Formats: sequence, C-alpha cells, structure tokens
Amino acid sequence: MNEKDIFNSTFFISFINDKLRPLINKTYRSNSTNTLIGQSLAGLLSSDILFNHSATFNYYVIISSSLWWANNELLNSPFEPQSFPQSVYIDVGKEGELMEGDCIRK
Repeated sequence: MNEKDIFNSTFFISFINDKLRPLINKTYRSNSTNTLIGQSLAGLLSSDILFNHSATFNYYVIISSSLWWANNELLNSPFEPQSFPQSVYIDVGKEGELMEGDCIRK
C-alpha cells in the first residue's frame, strides 16, 4: 500500500479490473460503462477511488460516506483539484449537517 492508498483501494481496483470485470463480460452482455456505488465505509472507499483513481469508473454514487474514518484521513490528505469527466452523485442523507462541518477545509 503506497502513501496515497490509505484505504487499500488499489487492491480493490485490481480485483475489479483483473477478476470481476472479465467474469462479468464473459457471463453477461455488457458495455464499457462502469458505475461504482458505495454507502458508509464503501462510500469512503468510493470517495478514495474517485479522488485518486477517477478514471476507473464512469459514474459514481456515493451515499453517506464515512469521511470521518481514520481521523478524516481522506479529507486531510493532499488533493490536487482536477476536472472529473465522470458523473458523480453524492448524498449525505440525514447526516448532512454533521458531514458539512467535516468537509469544510480550513
């Protein structure tokens, strides 16, 4: 795991690209459009993949991401703004006010 891969998303991406996608493409009719959906801790992983490996998926649905995990490590990690060609939907549910404070950079 490298310094930027604090949530081991590289392992997850490798699994998807090397094992899961080939199995899905072999078993089902599919196209090149890929969507990642994650909620809570899976939302944190989805956020990490979006920030650090964004080209892996075309669409992201991130719900109530556990951005507080590991002392806000993902929010506090260096991030270089970039344009995302992907479509991203983020929902914080009832945690909106709590998460808003965590996401404001000082």
